[in-house]
Amino acid sequence: SDSISAVAPEPAPKRRRAAEGVDPLRSIDGIKGHVCVDFTRTDKEISAGKPVRSLRALDGKGSISRRGIALMRSQGGELAAATCGLIRDVVISRSTVKEVHDRFVHEGKATFTVCE
Repeated sequence: SDSISAVAPEPAPKRRRAAEGVDPLRSIDGIKGHVCVDFTRTDKEISAGKPVRSLRALDGKGSISRRGIALMRSQGGELAAATCGLIRDVVISRSTVKEVHDRFVHEGKATFTVCE
C-alpha cells in the first residue's frame, strides 16, 4: 500500500451553482497543489532502518509534484483522482482508499492510504 500526502492551495472564490443535470466536474481538469507518494514500509524494513521510498517527480527535482491531481469518473460513474507529475500515476478512489488522515485538513493537507 502507498501513502499519499496532498496539500491543497487556498480555496478558490465561490462559483455559481452548476445547472441541473450538468456534471460539475466536466469543466474541472484537476486540483493544483503539492503531491508526494511514499511507500509503506514493513516492520522488518523499519527495524532494519531502511528509509522511506518515494515516487520521484517527473522534473527530476525530488519527490514532490507541484502539478496536483487530475479528477475523472470511471465507466461505472465512480469519482477518482490521479496524481500528476510523478513517474507513475497513483489512483485515489473509493475502491483504492483504505484510510484517510485528516488531522491537518485545516491547513489544506490530507494523507490517503491506498492499496492498488
